[in-house]
Amino acid sequence: MNWKFPLLFTLTMAASQAWGFMTTQESNDITPKGQFKLGFEPQMRLSDGGGANFSGFFDLPVNEEMSARANLGSGETDFHAGGSFKWVPIPDYGNQPSLGGKVSLIHWRESSDSFMTLRLEPIVSKKFESQNGTFIPYGALPVMFNSGNDNNKTGIQVVAGSEYRHPHADNMTFGAELGLTAKDSFSYISGYVTIYLEDNR
Repeated sequence: MNWKFPLLFTLTMAASQAWGFMTTQESNDITPKGQFKLGFEPQMRLSDGGGANFSGFFDLPVNEEMSARANLGSGETDFHAGGSFKWVPIPDYGNQPSLGGKVSLIHWRESSDSFMTLRLEPIVSKKFESQNGTFIPYGALPVMFNSGNDNNKTGIQVVAGSEYRHPHADNMTFGAELGLTAKDSFSYISGYVTIYLEDNR
């Protein structure tokens, strides 16, 4: 066995971490009316000492262009909770990709310190159908305004990911994402799975 992978994993899991739990977690696809979505995401930070976090999320559609999400999680970051609102005014149509954006407000705690982060992210995505299922690659450019305990900073990332739906599991979406730091932020890799459920209200 190659010794580098176990060593890297051990160092990553044991290292300290700051605001390394934030991810885009989705394309511009909107949850259909009459459904809601539950999801789970593990994330591994690749820079600034590493660390792993885990989060769950819950989505509700607002209308055909908008959806809302609540997040809750823990890990190297002791606790984080927040909500986001996604608006996609330009839909995926023909050869045109969808253009949208998401705004998130996140409260998180590291040891005894508490922080708030406002995250703004334009998103572009395009759906592709194939015999093996549906792929929705996406890209985002999150800008994060972090505040707390005299530690105010603005971070920028570059994010690329893709969602996938298997033809025999159309009530589930699988996703993978890579984020790279552009300014005062962090790099990470994450995966996630979501389950669509009927809204019986």
